[in-house]
Amino acid sequence: MMRIVLADATPLYAAIDPSDEYHQQARTDIQRLADDGWEVAVIMPTVMETYSLTQRKLGSLAALKWLGEVNTFAGYILPEGDDYSLALARIRRYLDQDITLFDTLLFAVSDRLSMPVWTYDRHFDILGADRWYPGI
Repeated sequence: MMRIVLADATPLYAAIDPSDEYHQQARTDIQRLADDGWEVAVIMPTVMETYSLTQRKLGSLAALKWLGEVNTFAGYILPEGDDYSLALARIRRYLDQDITLFDTLLFAVSDRLSMPVWTYDRHFDILGADRWYPGI
């Protein structure tokens, strides 16, 4: 049985930026995911979020390089219409939090597909997401 984890932008970006506080953790997690037989998947909005973050912080060449690399280790999942409805409902539910549409949409897909999320973002705890932790 193949196990799939949905990646958030936080570990994806951290893995390529040595100055990111989670850089070493992301590198370690990537190895652990591979060693433990997990496949990594990303939703397209997360790809766009990570690309934009990388472009803004590290430049266009780094962003383009990352885009090429993500194709080698991750599969893509497209959100469905109901995922957007659930994402919007979560935003409305947590208006007192600075939770993004990117996060609520990833939560919705994770919930629909019963896949854990690989993230370092505390907002996923608020949302009630099933999170991947090393060793599970």
